[in-house]
Amino acid sequence: MKILSLCVAMAASVTLFAQGVSVKEETVSFSNGSHNALVVTIPHGNKEVVEKELRSEMKDWGGKYNSSKGEMSTSQSSFKAMGDKMFDTYARILDAGEGVIRVAVAVDLGGG
Repeated sequence: MKILSLCVAMAASVTLFAQGVSVKEETVSFSNGSHNALVVTIPHGNKEVVEKELRSEMKDWGGKYNSSKGEMSTSQSSFKAMGDKMFDTYARILDAGEGVIRVAVAVDLGGG
């Protein structure tokens, strides 16, 4: 009975205190204006690691990569999962404080 109680208590504590990655759509200000962006909240993340991985991923999409003033962007990029059409991407790591990292990524598919 003690083992069952211990297992229930551990399962409840893990479930109640677990924090996961969440994704929301928000309007984020970039250097060329405001865009609808997907904002990923990463609890207990390391900003330098996230920035390095994001930079690497964006460079793999081809196109022209640019980074300035805490903002990364690509122009005329392509990614097979996005289809054959070229797109522009804008990304920023937003300060959320307390060990939480927020990454905003906006994709401009072109057109009107």
